[in-house]
Amino acid sequence: MFSKECGRVIDFINTRQFFCVIGHEGPDLDCLCSQLALASFLKRLGKDVVLSSWGPFSRNDVRHLEPLFQSHVPLDRLNRDDAGVILVDCASLSRTGFGNMPCACVAIDHHACVEEGSLSGYIDAQSPAATLLIYRLMKSMNHVPTKEEVEWLMLGFCADTGFFRHLSPKAAPYMNDVGEMLACGISIEQLYEKMEGRFSLASRQYTGKLIAGCQAYAQNRLIMIVEGNWDASIDRDAASIYRLLLSVENVEVVMIMRRKDDGYSVGLRSRNDVDVGRLAGHFGGGGHAKAAGFFTTSTPEAVRDFFVDFLDDKDS
Repeated sequence: MFSKECGRVIDFINTRQFFCVIGHEGPDLDCLCSQLALASFLKRLGKDVVLSSWGPFSRNDVRHLEPLFQSHVPLDRLNRDDAGVILVDCASLSRTGFGNMPCACVAIDHHACVEEGSLSGYIDAQSPAATLLIYRLMKSMNHVPTKEEVEWLMLGFCADTGFFRHLSPKAAPYMNDVGEMLACGISIEQLYEKMEGRFSLASRQYTGKLIAGCQAYAQNRLIMIVEGNWDASIDRDAASIYRLLLSVENVEVVMIMRRKDDGYSVGLRSRNDVDVGRLAGHFGGGGHAKAAGFFTTSTPEAVRDFFVDFLDDKDS
């Protein structure tokens, strides 16, 4: 049931005592919950563990988790012979904000698009969420997760799959794992409240403003939002924007471009057979077939034209 890649991570854990568990920059719930569950598990194994995240914890659903993480990595402790870094929900140290590490590193990741120089480890692009790989790692080491660990694992899974909405038939082999975790007494209702019950009225009003300002191209197959002077104090709810706009008739790709000081951070969601993870790779980004992103210094018009040309060529 468990792959050779999982075995490599087990060997990595068994031969080291101190671990720094990190994730990607701009962490989401799947990333942070994977870190929290893995760190808890390693501590139960008698390991010394530090949780680090570059942040920023700007997303409304993760902001309350910031106190649980250090904003730096303990480089002095990582210079030890028995130290190791485990990177979750990502396989490239360049995406962590911390850069290279002075010790051995492995990754636990479920993304199909990996960058040149990515870490080896437990990589399974068919898994719907990184938290499921953490769960399988625990099982392969003959350990049962605690109730708190299961809550972290299921919260990350629900977040990354949009509460099961983004699951494809390829996810079928992983559903037994989900059932086993639900059997521990986890409340899906309470998990939903943790994710969706923290938004302000200003957030909902801002969401409506962004949707009202969207533009459609290629016979509504591409819907695009260019977000300018974003107020970081507002709880921005991108998930609801994607969900609502993906329900528009004929739409295949929804894009949100957020202005940064030196370019644009671009988020993508898709339906039907459009693999936005592969399209994001054209700009040096990546992700999943249905959810991906990248950073670009190109203009919104240039990015728009690339996607419009792709959609036109796809149907020609």
